[in-house]
Amino acid sequence: MADAEESVWALLRGYPFGASPKPVLLIIDEAQGLVPRLLEAVRGIWDRGDAARAGNPHAPAFGCILVGNATFLGKGGVVRKALFQPLLDRVTHNMPLPRPTKAECTAFAAGRFPNDDALQAELAAHGERRGNFRSMDVAARQAVLLADGGTVTLAHLRGAIKFSGGDA
Repeated sequence: MADAEESVWALLRGYPFGASPKPVLLIIDEAQGLVPRLLEAVRGIWDRGDAARAGNPHAPAFGCILVGNATFLGKGGVVRKALFQPLLDRVTHNMPLPRPTKAECTAFAAGRFPNDDALQAELAAHGERRGNFRSMDVAARQAVLLADGGTVTLAHLRGAIKFSGGDA
């Protein structure tokens, strides 16, 4: 793993605080699925930037954003808690993100179905129930597929919502 960590460090190190800043940001989505050994590797690589974060403008460092859920469904539908302990003492910002607002769901739905108020309303309501844009996007794409090149109808969208586990 040492060679792999060296290679990753070589790719990630930037000089964010120098005269000509070169910031580098590592973003890990679905971080709740990371195994402890990988979290430890990220922590080890992160720690190499301590000198830069302590004020040395000539030392390399990188920023890191972990995006994920504190809890998630594991195998067999068992609720599991994410194991972020190896990184918790390095956290500088811990920001739970709120669910999209009604206005945000409405705007997102308008972007997917700009010429159909009924489809917009149905998709926005689905987004409010589910609390995320991903479920809205999946339902909209599925509805387009169900329409098979024709005009997307409310029946297509409701079917797509049901297919994705929603309750249209």
